[in-house]
Amino acid sequence: AINANVVINVNELNKFILNAGYRDKTDKSFYPSNNNTITTPDNGDRYTITTIDGNQFNSRYETRQINETYSNILNLGYDFAHSFYDSAKHRKEGDAAGKNIYADLKVKSLYFQNTTYVNEYDLSISLGYRDEKSIFQARDDIDKTAPAFADVEFFGVLYPVVYDMTTYNNTSSNQAFNIGFEKKLNRELSLYSSYSESFRIPNIDERVVSSSPALTFDLKSQESEGYDIGLRFIKNSLNLNVSYYEIDTTNEIQYYNSINTNIDPIERQGIDIDFGYDFNPSNKLKGSFSYTIAEFTSGSLTPGTGGPNACNFDNTTYCSNSSTWKNLMGGGTTFSLEGKSVPLVSPIQFSIAYETEVRNNLTLDLELNYLDKKYVSNDQENIEPQIPDYYFVNTYLNLVDSNYTLNFGINNLFDKAAYDYAVSSTFHDDAHYGLSNVYPLPERNLFFDLAYTF
Repeated sequence: AINANVVINVNELNKFILNAGYRDKTDKSFYPSNNNTITTPDNGDRYTITTIDGNQFNSRYETRQINETYSNILNLGYDFAHSFYDSAKHRKEGDAAGKNIYADLKVKSLYFQNTTYVNEYDLSISLGYRDEKSIFQARDDIDKTAPAFADVEFFGVLYPVVYDMTTYNNTSSNQAFNIGFEKKLNRELSLYSSYSESFRIPNIDERVVSSSPALTFDLKSQESEGYDIGLRFIKNSLNLNVSYYEIDTTNEIQYYNSINTNIDPIERQGIDIDFGYDFNPSNKLKGSFSYTIAEFTSGSLTPGTGGPNACNFDNTTYCSNSSTWKNLMGGGTTFSLEGKSVPLVSPIQFSIAYETEVRNNLTLDLELNYLDKKYVSNDQENIEPQIPDYYFVNTYLNLVDSNYTLNFGINNLFDKAAYDYAVSSTFHDDAHYGLSNVYPLPERNLFFDLAYTF
């Protein structure tokens, strides 16, 4: 990767910022089936080489106005990025490729962001807008004569090992908007609020592993709108920030059942509290607390049909006569997701830290972090066993002496066994209920940093 940045100062109040870059990355991977190795492969193995390269250009003009009654900062910008993607799948290294995927994504954006400070009323007002156009195209080539990519026969019927994805060409436009203010009510207390509309376009990797609808590169842009309102209080040794927010998201992009897909609408709302208190110059307390409700506002699942040993798993959901569907999900013809909790969101989390100055330039920190239980990924239905809650205690020692900076710490001081991420099985049947891939967090671990400034 190479990147260049230029700042042109027209005068003290006006400047141009230009940035250009290029990157090139190649990933190689081998996914063996069973106990195979790269030297003894079989038809279930896949060796993949993926190259992604691209260039970007960003430009921004900043102008400031400053006088006795007010000041203003205006930013105008243009962003451009173009990425190219080439991925080839083989049985093993050296074999002919059975599938090639070619894609490119071009993104062009115009934006502005303006902030005005009214000195007489201790008021700041911000306003921003972004207009973005994205052009995405992709196709694939299939070679069924390549080793391990030919159709296979099963009970006299040929089934494809690899599927051809529909050639895709799409141009989309998205807009983002934000407005907010902060007003000082008195010397200690400020009120602030903001409203925003935002988006996130799917990247190339997400589109390549997409099946919505089946066998296409189609994914919709994720869109959100939300607002927050809060109070900020600062007096003597105490600072406190309390806010409430609400965010509605549609077409959120999520890796679900081994593909990237747009999931059903979600509403998030919560309270955030941050505080700090200085007992004296040598002893300080700080912490944060958040309470979050994240739920689906609509959506439903339809069960697959067939007998217990021949379920077709329509819509990748449970079979209608399975014990899981009938007993845990209530049976019937549909299962509503409305009101179900979003996976991987902990309703409660907090941290609290105490810092004391042992002697000049030497401080000791003791920190407690807590994370509430939450549903595992892939469990929109909220029926799988949850990820348990946990807490960690960390401690840090910081020394600054002349040109030296020393940091020593112990994370997870009490050696708690915990995990923060898990994915339930993509097989929605009775035999796989309660099974998940779990990614454990580190147990007790130490770190040591030493820096010297010349």
